[in-house]
Amino acid sequence: VSDEEFLKLGSRATKEYKDAIKEFKTAYPEKVILKPEDYDQIMEMRSVFLSIELGRAMVANTEPEMSFYANDPETGILLKCRPDLIKTDIKYLIDLKTITTVNQFERHMASYQYYIQAAFYEHIVELVLDKPFEMIFVVQEKAKPYGVRFCKPCVKDLARGHREVAEGLNIYEECLKKNV
Repeated sequence: VSDEEFLKLGSRATKEYKDAIKEFKTAYPEKVILKPEDYDQIMEMRSVFLSIELGRAMVANTEPEMSFYANDPETGILLKCRPDLIKTDIKYLIDLKTITTVNQFERHMASYQYYIQAAFYEHIVELVLDKPFEMIFVVQEKAKPYGVRFCKPCVKDLARGHREVAEGLNIYEECLKKNV
């Protein structure tokens, strides 16, 4: 939601503006208030994304931000994740990322260890739904022309991610046992 209507009450520093924002947030806690320029940018990004046939297909018939909870069968630890979108018809978990340029994403996947996120989410969702899902990263540039790219972790990185998730859960389990 753009804050353009609220600005008619005065600048962002006025009591009237702040009171109206507070009242709106109380009535609509799930809504986010944006500056008009941020709202316009998001709408432009959305338009570019939806102008791509694969983009439209990727978000059609999806469930946004579903929470998944499962106990890890090896450790008993409660796990949780919340993919941006889940596409049950083709078993995809979709995570949205913004980036300066889409050509940098492979480097970001390694440096930010997104392959671990993918393995973790896939593990939890499979535990809950009893079927394998694949993580797809939808990457979009933050500035014009708002380029879009669809990326999956390579098999090698995903296998590494699954190993690292298992190792991390085992370490966490040991910490819990030792109360550290």
